[in-house]
Order: sequence, then structure tokens, then C-alpha cells
Amino acid sequence: MFETKRLTRIQASLVGTELRGCSSRQGGNALLVSLLLLSLLAALATAQFAVVQKNVQSSRFFSTHSDLRRYAESGIQLALHDLTYKVSGNDGRIGTVNWSAESDRGTDGLSGTLDEGEGDGVPTPGEPNVAPVPVGPPAEGIGLFVHVVDSAFANVKRIIATASNGEVSASVETFARQTVVSIPRVGAIYVDPGVVLDLNSSAFLIDGHDTNPDGTPGPAGPVVGIATKTGSPPGANKALLLAEIPHQQYNQIRGAGGLPSLGETAFDFRSVYDTFRALVTHIVDPSTYRGENLGDAAADDYQTTLVKGDLHLSGDAVGAGVLIVEGSLTITGKFSFQGLVIVAGDVRMSGTGSEAKVFGSVLVGQSLVTDQVSRTKGSGASRIYFSSEVLSRVENAVGHRYSIAYYDDK
Repeated sequence: MFETKRLTRIQASLVGTELRGCSSRQGGNALLVSLLLLSLLAALATAQFAVVQKNVQSSRFFSTHSDLRRYAESGIQLALHDLTYKVSGNDGRIGTVNWSAESDRGTDGLSGTLDEGEGDGVPTPGEPNVAPVPVGPPAEGIGLFVHVVDSAFANVKRIIATASNGEVSASVETFARQTVVSIPRVGAIYVDPGVVLDLNSSAFLIDGHDTNPDGTPGPAGPVVGIATKTGSPPGANKALLLAEIPHQQYNQIRGAGGLPSLGETAFDFRSVYDTFRALVTHIVDPSTYRGENLGDAAADDYQTTLVKGDLHLSGDAVGAGVLIVEGSLTITGKFSFQGLVIVAGDVRMSGTGSEAKVFGSVLVGQSLVTDQVSRTKGSGASRIYFSSEVLSRVENAVGHRYSIAYYDDK
């Protein structure tokens, strides 16, 4: 009996010990699970924070890159403008005038390190002789530079513009094709068929012999004094012009051929008018101007001026380049112009007490506003000289346009 009770107590003790061990193990498992859950939640929170940070950084990068790309695109437009109008004399380059192949060392400015931008043939931020021009808000620290080089194609320039804030850069590369616009050498004056000539003065001269602005003979051969479009049959329009010129004025229209010097040519007035109208750099209100400056050949300032209406120039006015008049043009006084004059309406030149001179060429077409026949008058002391030298200078100054043939942003 005593042994039986002792055995029972031992068994109960063992059972209690086993139960206490089981409870301890369950508590340990719960603690471990809790720690694992906390670790997992911490890892998830860290991952979420990292993703958010990455998204913020990516968003900031793309936003900054987009802004920089717009600045780079503006650099392309500045280069095209400079190439067209020779504003700076740097052929469109901005901040890269002294950059060369020797400067192509990459972002660290050291040769032989094979870092980003080294040996790629284009300027890179950090390279010698790259001097970015500040653009945008000063606080953003953005610099812009543009490089322009000849491409493997004739009359095509490669233009690379880069904007950088020191951390992010954006580049735009284009190939721009140059369209050379030439001035037709058809005559001292060209008139469309139907333009009426009123040349009853004894003090005008229309001369198709090549004449320099200083009065010396030019290098080119003569053209006709007055040209018009080829008639049907050929010669018909020339005959109509001849019928409008008084015999006593024959020797006042000089140039190729006999007196008066007249000729026909395959010429499209409207095409030339539209071409040069697209190159306009200055717009003048219709009015009467005395002493107006429409460009200065002595200062190499050749302008392409548009007048949206009638223009009257008097006094000691001067001009150089291309003058486009949508209405009628009246020139009086001591006016001197070097270049191409394109008039949609009437032309009247009357040098009152002094000479009104045009060196280059004058084109007269039908009025744009009415169906009335245009009229060309020569009276007073007026002179129109064909000048190949002047027309060549004008072509070089204003007759070049660039259009983008290829575009790529990086």
C-alpha cells in the first residue's frame, strides 16, 4: 500500500513536470513567432520605404530631365537662328567655341580613364573648354552648351545641345539641312505680264550692266534692263513692253541686247515673293518715312524687311538686304538701297533734286489687294542698277535657311 501511494505521487510529479515543460515550449514558440512577425513587418516597412524613396527619386529625375531637355531644345533653336542670321559669329556654338578633339576627355576631364563621355566626339560636362551658359532660375544651377559641326552630308550641320545641373544631363541631337536661297539674275527690273510702264521722264536710268555700289563695273556679264515672263508665243510679252516705252527713252533702258534692253525669262514672281517673305526679320508699318534705316551695307547689316501695305521713303533714307512691300512703293529724295526690292503693287521712283538709287534688282508683280493693273513709274533723278556683288552679299546674309532633318533626344 505504501509503495503504491509513493508510485502514484511520483507519476503525478512526472505528469506535472511534463505539463510545465510543454507550457514552457509553447511560450517559447509564441515568442519566436512574434519575433519573426516583427522582423517581417520591419522588413516590409523598410522595403516600402525604399520603394517610396526610389519612386520619389525617379519622379524627381524624370521631372528634372524633362526640364533640362526643354532647355536643350531651346539651345537647338538658338543655334539654328545663329547659323541663319550670323548673330554671334560663332556658327551656332554656345560654350564650346574652343572645344576640340583634344578636349574630349570625359566627365573627369582626364584622358585615358575611359570614363563617361571620353572619346565620343561631342562635348561632355566636365571636359576642358566646355563653358556652359547659365539658363533658367539661378537656384537650379543649370548650364547649357551647344556644339555645331559639319556632317558627312553636303549642306547639313550636326547640332548637339546639352543642359546639365551637375547631377542630371539631357542632350538633344539634330541634323539641320541648309537650304540656300538664291536671287534670280533676270534683269535690273522684272515685271509680271500686264504691269504698265510709265517711263516719260528724261531723268531715270535702268541699267542691266553689272555695277558695283561705288559705280565701278562689276564682274558679271550684263542682264537685260527690264525682264518679263516668257510670252506665248515667245516674244509676245516683250513686244507689249516695247510698245509702252517712248522712243526717246530707249537709251535710258540699258543692258544686254539692243536699246531698249528688254527680255523674257522663265521666272515665277510668286515663288520668289513667298520664299523671301518667309525669311522676314523686320516688319515696318505702312507709312511715309523720312531718313528711315532699313539696313546698312557699310555695317554689314542686311535686313529682310516686310511692309504690310504702302510705303513712301523720302529724304536721306538708306537700306540694305531685301525689301518686301505688299502694297505700293514710292521713293523720293536721296534714297539709296542695296539689295533686292520686291513690290506687289506699284513702284514710283522720283528723286527730287537728288538721285534715288537702287543697286541690285527690283521685282514688280500684280497687286495683292485689287485686280487693278500694277504700274511702274520712273521720274525725277532715279537710278536702278543691276549689281551682282550686292545680290551675292544679300544671299550670303539673308538667303540661307536651316530645317531639321533628324532629331534625337538622349
